[in-house]
Amino acid sequence: MIAIVLIGAPGAGKSSIAKLFVERNGFEHISTGDLIREKLEKDVNFREKYGALIKKGLLLGDEKMLEILIERLKASGKERIILDGYPRTIRQAHQLEELAKELGIEKLAVLYIKIDKSTAVTRLSSRRYCRKCGAIYNLLTKKPKHDMLCDECGEKLEIREDDKPEVVEKRFEEFMEKTKPLIEYYRSKGILIEIDGNCELEECYARAFNAFREEGIV
Repeated sequence: MIAIVLIGAPGAGKSSIAKLFVERNGFEHISTGDLIREKLEKDVNFREKYGALIKKGLLLGDEKMLEILIERLKASGKERIILDGYPRTIRQAHQLEELAKELGIEKLAVLYIKIDKSTAVTRLSSRRYCRKCGAIYNLLTKKPKHDMLCDECGEKLEIREDDKPEVVEKRFEEFMEKTKPLIEYYRSKGILIEIDGNCELEECYARAFNAFREEGIV
């Protein structure tokens, strides 16, 4: 099994790049953000215990996040996966290394997508979603055909709590404080690939793809 770890602040485009790798290269995308949102929606106990914390833009503890990730990885049948949003700390990186041994992950590559805070706030605060069917829009790059109405089902579009500007800023700052040391950790191990996230999606994908091709991953 091969695993690509995506590292980048909120709004860096990790999910968009991962989607292209899924569509074009047969990877499975495992997003911790999506896993947490699914837990909030379907698990009452989880929502009651962690819902308020997440709404404030704060992160789950390492042990709880690892528990959720292990559950998902064990259900995966793919030989090539993309981890989006994990690890965020050096401690989580060590946990992932141990987990990799257990699950038979033979190769680990790390892509760091660099982005500044103002770009992150602009991108994420422009996102809207449909609560009914789950469709995602962006008022900058993927506008709905009808003002604030879902193209698929006609439901009124909403902004997620964690996409509001003040929450995005807090998420970005927390990323820089807690996750930046992880970048140096992977750089010291010689497996870190850096690209500038302030670019168009296709360009970012091409840079990542070419780097991974050199490593024999794609």
